Amino acid sequence: MKKQWFTVKQIRPQLWAIAEFQHVEKTVMYFVLGKSHTLLFDSGMGMRSIHRVIRKITKLPIAIILTHSHWDHVGGILSSDTVYQWKDFTDGQEIVVDDMVISVIHTPGHTPDSVCYFIKGRNWLFTGDTLYPGPLYAHLPESNIHDYANSLQKLCAIVNDQTLIFPGHNAIQCDYPLLVRASQLMGQIEEKQLQGDGFSILLPESLL
Repeated sequence: MKKQWFTVKQIRPQLWAIAEFQHVEKTVMYFVLGKSHTLLFDSGMGMRSIHRVIRKITKLPIAIILTHSHWDHVGGILSSDTVYQWKDFTDGQEIVVDDMVISVIHTPGHTPDSVCYFIKGRNWLFTGDTLYPGPLYAHLPESNIHDYANSLQKLCAIVNDQTLIFPGHNAIQCDYPLLVRASQLMGQIEEKQLQGDGFSILLPESLL
């Protein structure tokens, strides 16, 4: 039997994860069902229609909110979609959608336009490629170790060990200790005092 491209999992009554685990990128997207809109955090690679999946659950208008602009997170955008990204926000801005207050957290490091989104009332954090289980990509031409370290430290100060963290790759959910370890390791790399603890980060050759 042919495997389904998307893995769809309902995490909470209004929250679903849609993952592309059949591809090596293992990209994960999330949608939150509001009263008037569906919020889709990233749109995936576009190799299959993520809209078709969502339309099986709701007919509400879809607003796509991007964590950054890499191809594997924007490939599913349609020309008719309403799309928001870092250039449309300011750091610390709060977006109110129905009964949800969403904080915009600028987290440069992986890319200059990386953003995390925190739904305060539900203690949900969507991290995109800023944090996920697996090697963090800090080796790209647009990556910046100093910014990355500051961004992870910022997240540690905003969320807590009860926060549900939803990453952009490899798993539908990760935990607060992973965020703390990533922050500590990125800080050690910046200070050139690296002590490995089983967590990995891909670095540019200039730092190796």
